[in-house]
Amino acid sequence: MKDSRIQDQPRPRVTLVSTNQAYWLYEGVAYLDAMLTGEGDLPMPVRCLVFKDWQSMQRHLGEEISITRFWGINPGVVARLRDADQLEEIYPDQC
Repeated sequence: MKDSRIQDQPRPRVTLVSTNQAYWLYEGVAYLDAMLTGEGDLPMPVRCLVFKDWQSMQRHLGEEISITRFWGINPGVVARLRDADQLEEIYPDQC
């Protein structure tokens, strides 16, 4: 029998947000080094919420969102994740 405490634990994840081909780490700062270097444990897939513009991002994530609170992620890192099929791109505007 599985321990119910294990099932109740939220699954760790890394989430990026993007608009105009710029990327920021929205969730999962504990995994930042692993994502940047491509070494170490990283929950897969990395999710990327792709928004058509800043206003759309605010509608979905809240008016109080400030990108200055998040780490900027080099597009080359995102391309590496995409090429390795480790990136799940989600388009909230199309849902």
